[in-house]
Amino acid sequence: MNPNNRTIHWTGAGFLVVFALCALLAGDAARAGQRYPVTGFYSITQITDLGAEVRVTLHMRLVNTSDEDFSSAKFVLLGAHPWVRIRGTIPSLFLRPHSEDSFTEDFTLPHAEYERWLRGGQPLLVMQFHAANGKEMKQAVWLIRRPAQREQ
Repeated sequence: MNPNNRTIHWTGAGFLVVFALCALLAGDAARAGQRYPVTGFYSITQITDLGAEVRVTLHMRLVNTSDEDFSSAKFVLLGAHPWVRIRGTIPSLFLRPHSEDSFTEDFTLPHAEYERWLRGGQPLLVMQFHAANGKEMKQAVWLIRRPAQREQ
């Protein structure tokens, strides 16, 4: 056998391993939509330095990509750690299946949390809703930062 020969000889077991890995990765991508039935975009439109805290005006557009009706869901903005307190209220949103809704609200948060957002960290938006079986559920909302738009 020539040591410079780099030909790979596949056996049935080799194909099975490659097929299993491909199926696993494809399944993971397919489940991404199930993990985040509601996704969204956000932008920070105004910032006010309050010393130890920062008040930001957030504009969020949320999209329900699922067949579920989340029109009675409540949304809460949380800090990256349990001790981080963010003050502000998210209005009632009506996220029927395959629909979207948006809001613009002020939130007050610690400077450190705001700096985390500036370094690429995301606000943690959690959706609270009742599943079909009546059980209360909490689900993170996948958020993508959209740069502020220039007014025309």
